[in-house]
Amino acid sequence: MYYYRAYGLNYESDSAIDAFTPIEKNNQVDLTIRFEQSPDYVIEEKRTSKKCYGKSGDVFWFTNKYATFTMEYGRKIIVDTDIHQHTSGLFVLGYCMSIIFYQRGKIAMHGSGVSYKGKTFIIAGHSGAGKSSLTSCFLDDGARFMVDDISAISLEEGRPKLTPGFPNQHLCKDLMLENGYDIESAIEIDEGREKYRYSRVDSFDGKARDLDVIVYLEPYKGSEVKVKELDEIERLKYFLKHIFSRRILGRMGLSKWVMWDAISIAKNTKAIRIRRPIGAMTVEKQRSEILKKIMH
Repeated sequence: MYYYRAYGLNYESDSAIDAFTPIEKNNQVDLTIRFEQSPDYVIEEKRTSKKCYGKSGDVFWFTNKYATFTMEYGRKIIVDTDIHQHTSGLFVLGYCMSIIFYQRGKIAMHGSGVSYKGKTFIIAGHSGAGKSSLTSCFLDDGARFMVDDISAISLEEGRPKLTPGFPNQHLCKDLMLENGYDIESAIEIDEGREKYRYSRVDSFDGKARDLDVIVYLEPYKGSEVKVKELDEIERLKYFLKHIFSRRILGRMGLSKWVMWDAISIAKNTKAIRIRRPIGAMTVEKQRSEILKKIMH
């Protein structure tokens, strides 16, 4: 067995998952991961319903061309696959973990988290928005790394809290070369897109922290970086747009509590929208504008 820690949970897996942080064997296991045949009830439901997903109580499953994934009660992930476990393992880190978060009462957001000069914030955006570039800019300026791409947010006594993930950042080759990172020390995870796993263990902040700010990145066809602090209604709108796996929330029967938590998070978290020019190198300007808004 392999043992890991990420997102404040202790994992036990029957297969290696490189992105997680290894730990010694721990008797307190919060989540088990098994690469094995799907449960009989999933096999039967797939056969009779012809659907690519299903739900029964606190169990949710979905299937794609790589595997069938089953998430049970926020405590177990079952991966039924005939292909290399590395490929299906990427879905464990993404969609499966987001469903586990929802089953555990946390909201998964499409964004990376950092702590910087007493503030904790998420840099959110859809694929290609520039999250990795801006996150790396803050890290190169002394920020502490908390989570890459999928942020888990909970409410504790009415305050939004960000849970740290694992100390690796997924970066494209061009960004690594532009920033002067040692590409030889990174692990290639997607040959087709030239994506690499880059260790941030030296700057990792493994402590859950109150979430202060969410920054929403939007590329646009313009020439200037445009910054806007969002009002409460806009904050809710943007937050809901950037929830991870939001299309499956209705299928999981979770829309109601997620909406109530989203309202509370939007109310208690500052939000900034950054529109950046497509194709221009403006991360330093983006960072400067963000600091003007949050450091007062």
